[in-house]
Amino acid sequence: MKRVRNALEDDHVIGLLNQITKENRLLTWKIRSMYGNGLDEPVREISICHVPTNRIIGRIAYKGFSGRVVNYLYRGMKESVPEHIVDMLLDVIITENQRAALMPTT
Repeated sequence: MKRVRNALEDDHVIGLLNQITKENRLLTWKIRSMYGNGLDEPVREISICHVPTNRIIGRIAYKGFSGRVVNYLYRGMKESVPEHIVDMLLDVIITENQRAALMPTT
């Protein structure tokens, strides 16, 4: 049962990451497993990159099964760590939408 829940969670995470890049074509993302020793939950890291400059603008580490955010660093976000990865990614979407709204149009 845990495996199915994790697969559904992964679908939500990937869907939100795709939403971020759909709304801002200058961003891309990568997800990798940081470690998994069979005893603890695996920790995954999401990197969000600004394509034109090839700079990482955000890193989010979370526990693979529970979705609990372990740590994060994201440009413009300095508030407390959201408890769950889905909440964190929703905050990233809001932050990027606010940033885009402040950008001057030519």
